[in-house]
Amino acid sequence: MSSERAAFEAPCLPAVGCAAGEEGTRAPFDALAALRDSEARFRSLCELSSDWYWEQDASFRFTVMSGGVTNKGNFSVSKAIGKRRWELPILLEESEWAAHRATLEAHLPFTDFEYRIVTEDGSLRYYSARGEPLFNDKGEFTGYRGIANDITRRKQSDEALRRFRAALDTSADSILLIDRAAMRLIDANTTTCEVLGYSRQEVLAMGPQDIFPGARGQLERAYDELIAGAAGAAQSQTTLRHRDGGLLPVEVSWRAIMSDDGWNIVGIARDIRARLAAEQTIQRHAMQQQSLNEQLEERVRERTRELQEAQAELLSAAHLAGMAEIATNVLHNVGNVLNSVNVSAGIVSERLRSSKLKGLVRAVHMMDEHAGDLGGFLTLDAKGKLLPGYLRELAPALQAEQAAMAEELATLGKSIDHIKEVVATQQSYAGAARMLESVRLDELLDDALRMNDGGLTRHKVDVVRQLAELPAMQLDRNRVLQILVNLISNAKEALSDVVDRNPCITLGAALADAADGRVLRVTVADNGVGIAPENLIRIFAHGFTTRKNGHGFGLHSCVLAAQEMGGNLKVHSDGCGQGATLTLEIPVDLPTGKP
Repeated sequence: MSSERAAFEAPCLPAVGCAAGEEGTRAPFDALAALRDSEARFRSLCELSSDWYWEQDASFRFTVMSGGVTNKGNFSVSKAIGKRRWELPILLEESEWAAHRATLEAHLPFTDFEYRIVTEDGSLRYYSARGEPLFNDKGEFTGYRGIANDITRRKQSDEALRRFRAALDTSADSILLIDRAAMRLIDANTTTCEVLGYSRQEVLAMGPQDIFPGARGQLERAYDELIAGAAGAAQSQTTLRHRDGGLLPVEVSWRAIMSDDGWNIVGIARDIRARLAAEQTIQRHAMQQQSLNEQLEERVRERTRELQEAQAELLSAAHLAGMAEIATNVLHNVGNVLNSVNVSAGIVSERLRSSKLKGLVRAVHMMDEHAGDLGGFLTLDAKGKLLPGYLRELAPALQAEQAAMAEELATLGKSIDHIKEVVATQQSYAGAARMLESVRLDELLDDALRMNDGGLTRHKVDVVRQLAELPAMQLDRNRVLQILVNLISNAKEALSDVVDRNPCITLGAALADAADGRVLRVTVADNGVGIAPENLIRIFAHGFTTRKNGHGFGLHSCVLAAQEMGGNLKVHSDGCGQGATLTLEIPVDLPTGKP
């Protein structure tokens, strides 16, 4: 028999022989058998129990260990038999050992003596023991006996619960547990107590109706709906009532859970004061932003109105400037024609002053003085004899003089007619309404050239036409003429300083396809001074000019006029001395069947 098994065995009674049939000698054997049977049952119960039974002698050494300790494989009984408890690998503070040994030395019973042991597999186990002292018939102390059990799971559960409790108490949210049947708070974390201003004991003496708004019946119905719900969870925004009566806004997540004692309601309340304050701040800022946006929109509307008014004034000024450009060209042409008129008038005046007509007047006067004897005067008077010969010579001179004066007067009449034509053309456009009408482009170009005729003639500019055959088109006659006059005038000015080549302006016109329809494309090209690259992007700007006496309105007014017709005006130049080409594009609607 092993030593461990021996530790569990009780001492056997000595065998006593007996004669068969002798009743007096059988009683001791029957008692021994009963004792062994009881011992076996006791040992069996100890082996099946999770607790174990132990005994110590008067020196506190283990003499017996039986029960659950042998079934777990966590502790070697052979290593414990014959040793005191503090001689085993038990983890305990010195102060705790001292207290326990003092109890043993005083032969006092003890309970809930807890300790830890590092088992053979290296794990840490927790145990709890309780014991009572043993005395013999003489009252002498003979040792201890008692029960011990493994409390590792309980300790682990307690530790997990402690950690969980610590987590609950450190949560920033208030966590409450409500007994639905009793409508009482059965647990609450530290945050709840701090938020409400109550101690934990005070909180656990309350019901949910004491801290949440609403009567008890109202809360009961809400909890019952939560329990009956499929999800068993809900969320709401409400308030918590503080000890001082103040209300704390919170957002609560509710959940119903079933326990051994019935339904419990868990509430996790989050303080939303900061969120509500932030929302109010955001709302206030949003309102301020909306107000600022409205103010900005009003300012934009005001600035838009101002810009529209300025644009209208600019358009008007540009239009007037364009019309002034036309009027200036007309005045130039009229001035040039007036020079011819003045010359012709001077010639006629000079010939009238030196006319032979005065000699005829004197001859007639002499004849009137001798009217009573005109025959004698012409035949006998020395002066009278000369008069017939003078008259014969005077007649052809007067005829030649008349012819010369008639020629000058014809020239004068032509010049005056030219002036009338130029002025009439200007008047027809100056008074024209801004509307579309059927116009032939070649006729518009003739008018534009006529208005620039004086300058073109003075600068000896050749004009080359490269015009496609174009039908009559619906155009704004006034605007198109304004643009053409200005473009031809600018080309003429660009040729004023050209000395190394014959100045030339090339006019082109054709219809072209565009993304949104057909356009009339008119080009005015010159071989003049050209345009510097840095000026190409500024050439159409209001007030920009490279001419000493220029005003910078002409091309700008042309761009505006083109845009008013839905078109555009472009410029191209390869640089200084390379000439320039300005291209006008205007959308046109052609009659059906026209190319």
